[in-house]
Amino acid sequence: MRRAWFWYLVAAPLAALALLPAAAGAAVSDLQVHEAVERAVTWIRAEQEPDGSLGSNGGLDPAWSLLGLAGAGVNAADLSAGAGDSSAQSYYLSLWTNRSDSVWTSTGTPQASDYERVITLANAAGLDPLRLSSQQNLLAKLATFDHAGYFGSKGTFNQTMFALIALDQMPVPSWLVEQVAEIVEANAHEDGGYTFATVETQAAYEHKGEVDLTGAAIAGLCGAGRTTASPAVQKAIAFLEAIAGEGSLGDADSVSWALDGLGACGVKRGSNEWTAVDEHTVESLLSQQLPDGGWASSPAGDMSNFYATQDALRALDAPGFDVEPPTRLDPAEPVRRQPPSVAVGTTVPVVLAIDSGFGDIQLCSTAAPAGATLPEVLLAAQTHSEPAGCVAKLQVDAEGISSLDGAMPASGSGGWKLSLDDGSEQNAAGQNVGFGEVVGLRLEDPAPLGVSDSALAFAQQAVDGAGGTRELTLTNRLGVPVNVLSPRVGGADGGDYQVTAQTCVGVSLAAGASCAVTIAFTPSTSGERDALLEVATEGQGTVAIELHGEGSNSEPGGQQEQPGGPPTEQGSHQTSLEPDNSPQTKPGKPVKLRIKGLNAKRLLLQLGGSTRLEVRIELLSANPHHARPKHVKTITIAVHKAGEKKLALPHLAAGRYRVTVTTAGASVTRTLTIHAQTARQS
Repeated sequence: MRRAWFWYLVAAPLAALALLPAAAGAAVSDLQVHEAVERAVTWIRAEQEPDGSLGSNGGLDPAWSLLGLAGAGVNAADLSAGAGDSSAQSYYLSLWTNRSDSVWTSTGTPQASDYERVITLANAAGLDPLRLSSQQNLLAKLATFDHAGYFGSKGTFNQTMFALIALDQMPVPSWLVEQVAEIVEANAHEDGGYTFATVETQAAYEHKGEVDLTGAAIAGLCGAGRTTASPAVQKAIAFLEAIAGEGSLGDADSVSWALDGLGACGVKRGSNEWTAVDEHTVESLLSQQLPDGGWASSPAGDMSNFYATQDALRALDAPGFDVEPPTRLDPAEPVRRQPPSVAVGTTVPVVLAIDSGFGDIQLCSTAAPAGATLPEVLLAAQTHSEPAGCVAKLQVDAEGISSLDGAMPASGSGGWKLSLDDGSEQNAAGQNVGFGEVVGLRLEDPAPLGVSDSALAFAQQAVDGAGGTRELTLTNRLGVPVNVLSPRVGGADGGDYQVTAQTCVGVSLAAGASCAVTIAFTPSTSGERDALLEVATEGQGTVAIELHGEGSNSEPGGQQEQPGGPPTEQGSHQTSLEPDNSPQTKPGKPVKLRIKGLNAKRLLLQLGGSTRLEVRIELLSANPHHARPKHVKTITIAVHKAGEKKLALPHLAAGRYRVTVTTAGASVTRTLTIHAQTARQS
């Protein structure tokens, strides 16, 4: 048999399957099971050390027993060797938050399986895997091993199975769990069982399944919402029961993992789907218990083994891997340990799950200040994430996230949706992300074409003057070829924009292939000139890109005060919204003030009444990492009523700016980063 060593990636040889001894014909009584569980708990507790650890386990993690102990009603906070000794909960919290994870991982080099294992164990021990400490977020560590739904190496597929078990217990979006569940289903072998290997060849498909891994696989699938009626689960259970019927499940470890899989799918003693073969399996397991309460590593053994004992205990009292911590000895004491308090602004790990549509799902982690806004978290991921490249390009407008890595909604519908800790979805905008919260981002109604920019901003241009051009790149995000129709410019000022060149129409755009559209701006009058570029596909929807420009009665820049730092470039402005201050009270009658949106062209305010309004723009630096404020422009206007107020900003070249809005009694500051992209001329 293949033992559950697979959580540790130990290269152990495959041991021969051992036949179970013949079991008595009588059914097992609940009392027999209860007494066996009590003896096993007593045996394991006798192994605990004064420091709270559960002793040596032959190279395997003794914390495995926390699952079975919790199932037996022993809370890890109450589990200690003696009066005054440290609890198991305190010991393992200290161990898992050690400065180096190598101290507790199985091989000294952290693997996905290490974090998957400890997520389940910490949960059973009454600890929060997302908030063990300000810097230890186990899911953030696990996310670094994600490869499009596979975790770790495909050569050790068990890591993906146990990723599913771990994700089942975390507040992550259901679509992320479903991605991994479908991968697990797709790697079942011909007989319905599972092994260490993925099923990518006919020979692999025909390879015989293994008991332990099959139990783990269906435990993960049923945790993800599958049932015994689901084809993959149904076939896997038939595989296990066929082997059990032959009396060849193996030793206590294999028998226990088979029962774990069945139990996670609701097939337990007393359930309608429990069979005589299943009952015989429990009888066989009980028959192997030694007089001291433990189990040996083989049916013929006469010395209790820690790993076999904790496996058997779990299978008897809480079959599966998702065990809630039980009530404390003092019912007034909390079942779960309170996570540490972390001050707002402290840099902490953040987990991101991103579904861009068409099967493009990512799990990654970054680091950002606790309480940071969603755009700030995404900007942090753009700078650094694990795996790398989780967020390559971000665009934000007054409504929130408009485009992420070129993915945006189809025209007139959908949009980026945010959930925190798998809560209700809302439009992804400037929400704050708290310590340990899982960020779920899903693109509702994704456009079939990815875009290089969700909005194109043109430099200020003299009326009727020959303006600059901008090029938009479109990429087919579908898995099949798509026919792109003629681009169309519409909207209030659509006549001021012209499609001067394109490589999209008349070709079948292959999956992942790109084409380009070039737009020119020639304003017919002064002021803001807005339009919409729509690019439709044949039967696959439309993508819409906003066009922003400004006409002037003089040469560009002639009537505007320009920053003396970075040079003015003709090109697009990709804007990043970076809120950093809340309103600050000033003397006088206060007027409520809120910045609702800020980009390179506009400032959108929400005002609580009439007031005199001052907007001060300062250039911090052309290099966003060096703050040397330099005054650029001050705008002063009078506002006569409450409500929204939209202000056009002067043309700003690349750089990082501080925008301060002051009214009677309040002041709000935000920073605006503008990344210039040199335009291509037609």
